[in-house]
Amino acid sequence: MGIDFEIARRGCARCGRASSYLLRASGEPLCNRCFERAVVKAIRRAIGGYGVLNPGDQLLVVEPLKMPPWLRVSIRYLARSLRSHRNRIALLSYKERREDLVKMDEIYRADIYIDRKYVVDLCKSLRDPIRVVGCLLKAEYMLGFIASKTHGIKAVALMRPRDLCSLIGFLGIAYMDFELAVESLPIRVSGGVTAINPIYNISSIDLSALAFLFNIYDSNEDIVLDLDQMAIPGVEELTKIYSHSPEIMYSSSETIRKILSSTERRCSICGAPISSGDLCSMCSYLYPPLKHLPNTRG
Repeated sequence: MGIDFEIARRGCARCGRASSYLLRASGEPLCNRCFERAVVKAIRRAIGGYGVLNPGDQLLVVEPLKMPPWLRVSIRYLARSLRSHRNRIALLSYKERREDLVKMDEIYRADIYIDRKYVVDLCKSLRDPIRVVGCLLKAEYMLGFIASKTHGIKAVALMRPRDLCSLIGFLGIAYMDFELAVESLPIRVSGGVTAINPIYNISSIDLSALAFLFNIYDSNEDIVLDLDQMAIPGVEELTKIYSHSPEIMYSSSETIRKILSSTERRCSICGAPISSGDLCSMCSYLYPPLKHLPNTRG
């Protein structure tokens, strides 16, 4: 990614300094400082809208099973967004991950280390691409659900940018898989756990650009969840649609909420619609093996 001199000549739309980036949502040219502020503001707006964190509360952040290039930067600005209310982040991580994600006073590792390979293999054994994607996303939620009970933390954060959520929702609707679609929602209260998405108002493009501009870009992790490589019919077409239409990207979640609100029976863990029993099929598959994963204190 190089410097776009045309953007720099336009000047920052908010302070007049030389700009370095065009914000995805608004098209505004922004300097580095205003870009940072815009990201912090978007995170604060999302968290404030959820209304689940009180001053001093902890937030359990679940690392994605795939390490995206923007993960470190998103966690850093989440911590900055929470600082004024003395909220700390408990980071639910994996055994093989590096320690550099937690070199901030506001972040500490939750004392549960998960065997990431075991979880990934558990999902990949389903073979069907849609089910594999749904399983990996559900597993992240499930790990947060289980850890929240262990630590007594009432709010769990899933780090999923808006464009990923839109694609998850589109796929869930297209394939009539509402166990998958529910993973696109910005907030869920189910089973006594509130799951929120702090970066729901930000695109992965913006986060990647921020990571690059401040040299905290991480691209060394192996790919676990990459929808473009999952050979799912329709993914490429859907990606083109929402990448060229921000309006669709920012309205898809409302469509999913309306569909899900018409269902009377919900999974007691993830909130997905079910026709009978207590759990959806994916939670029934994941909960027994994941709840017995060995925990080690860090």
